[in-house]
Amino acid sequence: MQIGGTVLAAPVGDRQAGERVIVSIGAAEIIVATSRPSGLSARNIVPARLEEIDMQAGRAYATVDIGARLIVELTESAARELHLSPGLDVHLVFKSSSIAVLDAET
Repeated sequence: MQIGGTVLAAPVGDRQAGERVIVSIGAAEIIVATSRPSGLSARNIVPARLEEIDMQAGRAYATVDIGARLIVELTESAARELHLSPGLDVHLVFKSSSIAVLDAET
């Protein structure tokens, strides 16, 4: 599966190559790393650019660009410890089973 120029490992079922789909990933299912991790069972390690971060009530909501915009939810303390700020290059980590693939035609 491809989003923008980013290829993702996802459960595509019986869908055919080139078929348009809707992809959903829970914001809290995504891990943010400031350097590329290794030795993980997660199939998706995606480079991203952090565009903005909004901290409120102990939570942080980071808008990131992987060729499409995603919102990542993490704790405010984790965002501060990682020194997350707009313009920072990060890696997003998530399991392929965290991705829901839905038919685009409704």
